[in-house]
Amino acid sequence: MLSTIERVLTLQKNEIFAEVSTEGLAHLAAIAEEVEFDAGDSLFHEGEIPDACYLILAGHVELNRSNQTELTVGPGDDIGVWALFDGEPRVFAARATENTHALKITQEDFYDLLADHTDIVQSFFRTLVRRIRRVLTDRTGQTTNPTG
Repeated sequence: MLSTIERVLTLQKNEIFAEVSTEGLAHLAAIAEEVEFDAGDSLFHEGEIPDACYLILAGHVELNRSNQTELTVGPGDDIGVWALFDGEPRVFAARATENTHALKITQEDFYDLLADHTDIVQSFFRTLVRRIRRVLTDRTGQTTNPTG
């Protein structure tokens, strides 16, 4: 098991948590649960209602859509982050391709935390906007501003 300090350092290295203050990361570390998956285990299924996101600590996870592998993620990568913000069905299924160790943050715990820590909300929005802009730039080759 990771200590709180090790969890904070791990969260801090991930892009989605990079702008969160050390204090905010300590709060996130406190609600993050360490989970283990054996090779072949499912983290979640395509189309299910999300309830958590995962930060991969060790191992690899395959993301599949319609039984086609779209992406493989590994240590330091996050999956299911959108689950923290909406209740839309999952677009991908996730399956461990080897024994995998991860931090799991449930949507319920995340919302409870945000109710008392608006600074974390602001940090997440900055990071999400950056991700959306990067996706838009990657698709068009130039940064687009849909609002003008």
